[in-house]
Amino acid sequence: MRIFVNFHDLVGVTVETESEAAGEFFAAEYGHHLVDALPEGVPQIKLHFRQSAGFSAPRGYTLHTHKALARWAYRLRFDARRIEIEAIGNHMAVPMVHHMMVHPSLRYLSAMQGVLMLHAGAVTSGGRSLILTGHGGAGKTTTTSILLDAGGETWGLHADDYV
Repeated sequence: MRIFVNFHDLVGVTVETESEAAGEFFAAEYGHHLVDALPEGVPQIKLHFRQSAGFSAPRGYTLHTHKALARWAYRLRFDARRIEIEAIGNHMAVPMVHHMMVHPSLRYLSAMQGVLMLHAGAVTSGGRSLILTGHGGAGKTTTTSILLDAGGETWGLHADDYV
C-alpha cells in the first residue's frame, strides 16, 4: 500500500507499508491532504513501515520501546529536502512512529522551506481564523470540535493537528 500526502505543495509524505492497519491509520490521520501523487520537487518524508510482532533490530537500525508496549526499530537517512524513515514495529508502534518520527520530520522540512508549522487546531468564521495551540492532550481537538458544533454553519474547520 502506498499513500501520498501533500501539505500545500510545501512538504509531502509518502507512506509505504504492507500493513493494512498502518495504512488505515495514516490515511485517517492525513485524510484532508491525501493525493494520488506528489508534485515533482516537493521536499518529502518517505516512511517505509513493516509490521512485525516479534523482531530484533536489523544491523544499522536503532531499537526503541515506548512504555513497554510500542516497540520498533528504525533507520534514518536525510538531507535538507528529503527524510527517509525505515521502521519495523508492532501494531502499537504505528502511532508512536507517526508522533515521534514523522511529526518532527514535517516540522524540520517545513522550517527548511522557511515556514513554521504549528501543532495546533484552527477554526474559521467570517474570514478569520482562531488558532488553538497547546501541549499534546491539552484539549485542542476537543475545543475545536466544541466550537464547530456550537458555532453552527458559520464556523468551519481550518486545520486539526497542524497549522
